[in-house]
Amino acid sequence: PSGSIPYEVYTDLAWGGSIGTPIFDEKFKVGTPERLRVENRYAAEQTGNPIGYNNGQLQNVVGKPCS
Repeated sequence: PSGSIPYEVYTDLAWGGSIGTPIFDEKFKVGTPERLRVENRYAAEQTGNPIGYNNGQLQNVVGKPCS
């Protein structure tokens, strides 16, 4: 539906929680677009800022920070 958050965002965030683990490194090889997308999505949501301007995997924040 229009205005809804794509499912990929949620799966990227779930995988983002495993960054630095062997399973993450096995599933998302270094330098692949998929790995960059997941890393950038996770970083964007953690920092509240868009991430990935320079690597072609721009991820904008979709969540709202807790207050």
